[in-house]
Amino acid sequence: MATTRILFSALLLVAPAVAAADPDPRIELAQLQLAERWQTALDRTEEILQQDPALGERLWLPYLRADLLERLGRLEEANSRFARLLAAEPELAQFARLRMAELQERMGHPEVAAGLVATLLGRGAPREIESDASELLARTLAAGGDCRLLGRMDSWQLESADRRTLRLAAAECALRHDEVERATELLVDLLLEATNDLVARQAADRLAARPSHERLPAEARIAVGLAFHHNREFDRAIAHLEAGLGRLDPERLTFDAERLAEYRYAAARARFWLGEYDLAAAMFRRLAEAGGPADTVARALYQQARCHELAGDWAEAAAAFRRAYGADPTGDWAAAALFSGLRLEFRRGREDAAAELLASLDSRFTWRAVARRAALFLASSDIVRGRADRAAVWLRRSSGDDTEEFLYWRGRLAELAGDGSAAVRLYAELLVRDAYDPLAEAARERLARPELAPLAEATAQQLAAIGTVQGLYGAWLLVGDDSALGQRARDRLRRELLGDRRARPFLELRTVAPPQWPLWRAVLVRPSERFLALGQWELGRAAISEYFPWNDPRLALTASTVLAQRDLPRRSLYIAEVLAQRVPSYLPPALLPNPFRVILYPYPYRALIVGEAEARGIDRHLLASVIREESRFDAGAVSVVSARGLTQFVYPTARQVAGDLGVRLDDPTALHDPALSIRLGAAYLAELTERFDGRQEAAVTAYNAGPDQARLWTSYCYGREPAEYLSKVGFEETRRYLDKVLTSRSHYRQLYGVPRPEESTTGGSSSRSRSR
Repeated sequence: MATTRILFSALLLVAPAVAAADPDPRIELAQLQLAERWQTALDRTEEILQQDPALGERLWLPYLRADLLERLGRLEEANSRFARLLAAEPELAQFARLRMAELQERMGHPEVAAGLVATLLGRGAPREIESDASELLARTLAAGGDCRLLGRMDSWQLESADRRTLRLAAAECALRHDEVERATELLVDLLLEATNDLVARQAADRLAARPSHERLPAEARIAVGLAFHHNREFDRAIAHLEAGLGRLDPERLTFDAERLAEYRYAAARARFWLGEYDLAAAMFRRLAEAGGPADTVARALYQQARCHELAGDWAEAAAAFRRAYGADPTGDWAAAALFSGLRLEFRRGREDAAAELLASLDSRFTWRAVARRAALFLASSDIVRGRADRAAVWLRRSSGDDTEEFLYWRGRLAELAGDGSAAVRLYAELLVRDAYDPLAEAARERLARPELAPLAEATAQQLAAIGTVQGLYGAWLLVGDDSALGQRARDRLRRELLGDRRARPFLELRTVAPPQWPLWRAVLVRPSERFLALGQWELGRAAISEYFPWNDPRLALTASTVLAQRDLPRRSLYIAEVLAQRVPSYLPPALLPNPFRVILYPYPYRALIVGEAEARGIDRHLLASVIREESRFDAGAVSVVSARGLTQFVYPTARQVAGDLGVRLDDPTALHDPALSIRLGAAYLAELTERFDGRQEAAVTAYNAGPDQARLWTSYCYGREPAEYLSKVGFEETRRYLDKVLTSRSHYRQLYGVPRPEESTTGGSSSRSRSR
């Protein structure tokens, strides 16, 4: 956060003095907090409270005083001050009670904390803090709080997720008191209600640890397996799913055949994710043979084909993909099956069969997007092999696609055809469209080749002579800042854009000093507004968009910058990205003010990232980009599949990587420790980079989709060009992920400098296959 702090220090130096008749004292306090002058802020708060106690209480300054005491490490004093607020107005008292409970937990008094937070929940906690309070109560009960506090939980008005958290706490209390039957009932009820959240995973863990878990009813055992499956603990999932399915009595099922098929499908998928492709293929085949709705059969056949494909049996895979298409020719799996079959047939040298499958894809308008990707797959394959004649046919089949990828391969085709000028124009159009796109880097490398460099210079001169915004930008990008022509084009471009009423506000974008914040012109009534005015941005988050709206770029940038400084990176980045969408498309990102670009591509935990990257011999900016796209730098992030922390590891993978490093990992919540998460992420990324022989693009897709899938995509390629690999990544989600990571890497390199060569190639030593 050092960069953000420097920006705000500069802001405070130029902030105009508060010169109103009766300035709101919170303005000065906001400035002091932004400068992290906590002791001075506390002294000034005490002074205001002594001078005008009524005003101070009306502005909730006693709460700020207690908060500042805690920031300064004076926990006992902070606790005492929060305690005095329990007699304040009810809304403030509830927030103070939670802070007291948190302090008591920090000071080693979980039983006191549990009592405080149970009282808070019983009285109806404000929605802003209900989840925090529920989690705190569960934690403090586990640490020694009185379980009887949950006795009135049924009367508490809680959201469903918070109620589940406390029902799990009740089950754990029952286990501690040897009330095994009661605990089992609670845990099973939680799993039968839902298997796809963290509570379900913990419930499954508790049940699986009991010697009696083998005697659970079949459906409960299946639910345990499904919870582990959702959390990607597939080895544990298999044991419970197959045991539960084996004990089902077909004559006494309490659910329909469709749900039974889903349970069997989950068991097959678990085998698939464990890399047991032959066994999984047999399970999917049996599912297909069992019949049922056409889409269910097609799905099973499609997954069977994927098993054969990943196992290396491409002939059988191609046949199974055709069967999947035939099972439901207009269904959800049909287009994917045709495209998958096309890739295999083409790579096996059966090019006529591939063309036939492309024709099938072209037959339905709703499949046009898939057909274009298939044609691009074929075009890139031919272009890297020098087959210009046929590649032109494939690219025409991709007509209507105006993406950067399409422009790049058109440029490559123009090169093959000997039309260097056309290639340069196409690459220039790509660069203007998005100079940070992964293919922009490939285009720059092509433009630097001896056969294109003189043409790029000539084209840049022509574009600069035209004098339009796009022409000047294209000229600048073609020759860069090292060229006098590029510098002139850049400077003239900036002057032109300063005269544009839409672009100018963003070119001159800067933060707003606290005295000019709209907060001080409003009557603040809601708790979120009043907390925001006190500098409590987490509690004031509901009011941020009202007083720092996105339609005012300076105020939005201010909010994003403050949130970054307050270690709230996810919200900060969200606001910055919404603001970036308002930037006119013709305004080059490189001309945006640096404070805005730094907020868009921040570098929290920089020392940890750089240290681990250097230790592993990987590109520090690639690691930062993975963290940005995985977690938005939110150390507390938890994904829908229970991946945790900055680098978003699921627990089984984290344990394997930690084991390689000699680190014991017994608790998934440890992944929220930034140092551990970055260490694991760097080690895994280094391992993947080494496994794929230094190919960063393959390592990134392996991080997202698993090494086996990334290896399959490399096998589709005829060479080692990153551009070809980008066109061969088959999952749209992974392709978007790879694009985002590599785009972020380009921004980080420009903002923070290019790492040394030894930091960007290889690293790691283990070669064990894993699935995140």
